[in-house]
Amino acid sequence: MGSAANMVKINLLLVLAGFGRDDKSSSAKSKKSGISQTLIDELLSQATQAEAQGNRKQAELCYRKAIAKDPRNHGLYLKLASLYFEKPDLHRARNCFEQAVRIMPSCLEAYSGLSRLHLKLNDPSSALLSLRQSLLVAPCEEFTHSQVLRIFGCCDHRLIAFYDDLALQRPSSAEFHYYLSRYKKEFGDSQAALEHALESVRLQPSDVRYRILLGSIYKDLGLLDQALSQVKEACSVCDKDERVFHLATSIYLQMGKYEKSLEAALSATEIEPVSWRSLYILGRVYMSLGQVKESILSFNRSIKLNPSQVESYFELSLNLESVADASHLLTMMKSCTSSSFNDQELSLLYAAQSNCHHRLGAYSLSAKKLIDCNQHRLCYEPSNLNFYLQLFQQYRDTPSRLNGTTYKNKTPKIFVVGMPRCGSTLIESILSVNPHITGLGETASLLRVIDYLASDESACSSQTIDIDSIYLGDKQVDTNSIILDKNLYNFAFLSWLPCVMPESKVIHVRRHPLDCLLSIYRAHFASGGAGYSSSLLDSARLLIEQEAQMITHKSVKELSIHTIQYDQLVVSPELHIRNLIDWLDWDWSNDYLAPEKKAMPSSTASFVQIRRPINDRSLGVWRHYADLLEAPRKLLIDSDLFSDFSFNV
Repeated sequence: MGSAANMVKINLLLVLAGFGRDDKSSSAKSKKSGISQTLIDELLSQATQAEAQGNRKQAELCYRKAIAKDPRNHGLYLKLASLYFEKPDLHRARNCFEQAVRIMPSCLEAYSGLSRLHLKLNDPSSALLSLRQSLLVAPCEEFTHSQVLRIFGCCDHRLIAFYDDLALQRPSSAEFHYYLSRYKKEFGDSQAALEHALESVRLQPSDVRYRILLGSIYKDLGLLDQALSQVKEACSVCDKDERVFHLATSIYLQMGKYEKSLEAALSATEIEPVSWRSLYILGRVYMSLGQVKESILSFNRSIKLNPSQVESYFELSLNLESVADASHLLTMMKSCTSSSFNDQELSLLYAAQSNCHHRLGAYSLSAKKLIDCNQHRLCYEPSNLNFYLQLFQQYRDTPSRLNGTTYKNKTPKIFVVGMPRCGSTLIESILSVNPHITGLGETASLLRVIDYLASDESACSSQTIDIDSIYLGDKQVDTNSIILDKNLYNFAFLSWLPCVMPESKVIHVRRHPLDCLLSIYRAHFASGGAGYSSSLLDSARLLIEQEAQMITHKSVKELSIHTIQYDQLVVSPELHIRNLIDWLDWDWSNDYLAPEKKAMPSSTASFVQIRRPINDRSLGVWRHYADLLEAPRKLLIDSDLFSDFSFNV
């Protein structure tokens, strides 16, 4: 909680204890009406002394005498309300707070007191009405905002409606637009979040918080240059705010500029050397760079500063080298007080515990923690399977009008498709040994091309369309490069390639379906992309959809598709890597057999695995979780699409 929030809390407590901050104005009113302030002060002194001695009846009498002398003094009602609140006599306390509001409709302390009282009476609806009035009086009081969040919870859509109403009442309040943007972002409505973030910055351009939020939304939308511009604007306002450098770190990570990301992360730790979050973020960057020892050191330093934070525990659980490490980490996590965690924190905690139990071979305990983890994940990030299925359906077929147009493609492209955790990052690492490869990561570049061609009928009116310029956008790529696109969901758009990118090659990576589904279920993907991953059945349905589409695509002779079976690759790497390199018509190098030696920085869920030599240790792990996987196993068998795999336990 920030200092502003603490001040609100302190001010409220002072009011409730008898030191209201509006006494000055009340005193002026008293003097104006000819009332002796000396007498009022004497009665207040007696009341304070009586309270200190535990004589609440005498204190109440003194307050009532003071009110009788000055009935228009709202501060006196606040003091009496405090006494009744502590007694407790909540009915009388409420009457006093309400009387204070009648005397002074803009009294923040009275509204705050009423909200606390209603919460104590288990009446959240009335509490919200009071908090609403409190925020209309003082929009920037963080303590009040935290109370609103406490009532709704971060996953309640009514939270948006609440702030939407406030923004309508006070359209010029940057604060209401800020909070509305925050919650719309939380619920995945990035475009609406962007509109309100822009409005908050327009209304108050010097507030660093608004700049940071706007930058993070731009980042989520993939508008990384605009995101960086907000970092620069925020720095011009205040270059000593660690949160600005946290944002810069994440933007550079997403851009693949890992050294700049490290520089930004180190800057954050210089600003706040005892910030656990800055050390955690630094650890993430070190891990992406493959500097494992440094990352572990940063995570442990972060935990030392805040033993109750779960983020660092989770990261450490991804790199357990021994059984002793797993046991030690489980012991460390006992310091976490899960009762105070939200759903997101609980999901991380259970994921970390599951990883430890898995390393210890306690698979039933690991499975139980996995279920707990993903149940909490679904609370803040519901499954988005339907979104993907609708998107795939929308772009399944190519418009006939595209056939009469010439498409300009100078840069050869390789698309790697498959399910998450199928082994695609290993394939990317192998291919990246070739010095001519330029990896775009999991970019939405192909969808951007397709969306352009599908939505704009005039797009095909010219004789030639420069696909590269649309596909690459602002990215500068060497003319000798081979583009590597690892957006796994591109499998749904492959029917467009013969028309718009006829020279493209496609690598389809397959893995045992149950090993793949388990690995997805165990992974903890960043929010906003893989909500389906918390449901084994939804992941299985997506896998079935993908397999069915790939069977169709492989029947199209104009599509050049090579299938890699991950399970076979890790057992006989040279055979299958040679076949892949021959298919690509590349010169052979033994370096392709040891991609871990030239592993590039990575921020994917596979960043640990790609730094290890090719191995088969992950094969058949699903059998340890056979009970957990029974429902998706039956679904996959019934689909009759995976007959080349054994499902026997």
